[in-house]
Amino acid sequence: MERQQIKQQKQITAHDKKLTYDIFLNSIRWLEKYIEVVYRNEFPDWKNRKQIRDNDIKRTDIYQNPQKLKESLSTQLFLLESSVEEEPLREWIKQEFYKWISAVGIDANNCPEELKQYLFGLNEILEGRGGKLLKDAENRKRDVEIGSPEYYKQMSSLFANIQAPMRDEKEIEKALKGKNWREVDIESGFGTNVEGGEKIINQIANQVANKHDSFHFYPQTQQQDNTPKLLRTVDNWQDFNRNELTVTSNNGQEETYYLGEGTETLTNEEVGFANQRAQELRRSSFSQGGEVWVVGGGLFLIATGGIIRFFGRSMERLLS
Repeated sequence: MERQQIKQQKQITAHDKKLTYDIFLNSIRWLEKYIEVVYRNEFPDWKNRKQIRDNDIKRTDIYQNPQKLKESLSTQLFLLESSVEEEPLREWIKQEFYKWISAVGIDANNCPEELKQYLFGLNEILEGRGGKLLKDAENRKRDVEIGSPEYYKQMSSLFANIQAPMRDEKEIEKALKGKNWREVDIESGFGTNVEGGEKIINQIANQVANKHDSFHFYPQTQQQDNTPKLLRTVDNWQDFNRNELTVTSNNGQEETYYLGEGTETLTNEEVGFANQRAQELRRSSFSQGGEVWVVGGGLFLIATGGIIRFFGRSMERLLS
């Protein structure tokens, strides 16, 4: 295993490093522009805080429509996620990210909630956990339908716009040909305080990690309301002390749920709600019954004694 890892590292070229750094730097450009536009009141001195002095983002529509800015930022993070597959590059970029957040003076106390989610999401990418961003990108609501005339028009414009950058990139690749990634030194100029930035990110992560499931990098086509909803009360808990549970849905159809199956669909918020509600029912004088709650992945059964059971949908069971 160790030899295989060493071999993998040796395959990383100087051009890989330069390309990854450029994508990271573009992510920071869009992140700083997002802060400039959306949080001008929260950071009135942002001109002095920002690290990229000559931000070359020229788009004007993002000032009237911040959602366009957020989607562009998310797209840049998507590109970053694709470029940091190799762990050595990912660790190096993570150090640069820590330097940046320390240099701009954003911390867990002055950081707005949505910005915390973007910073946490960026750090998750650099930890090799970018699945949330990928999932949101797949389910994003599109401005134009794929295959429509407008879609092909946009693709043609995009293709034309990337020709010059692609030519420049080929020249850079030619200049770095044959060089190992360790042979090229690239400095961001974001300072040197790695430990301070890591501490800030950890503090932000502690505040928002359990809420990240409800945050979306893009508007979603089927953005579901996962707030638990009370389905019914139960007079006798023993009536539901079984492995299968059949209930009638809102459309009148019977649906069968199975004890403990599908628990991977639970979010931290749903688990937190169940624990809180169990504590409340534990103090209830109605000691024999409980409640059935509908959640995103199935049903919670919460007894007044504090017992929690989760019933989910199992496609394997349903198809067998």
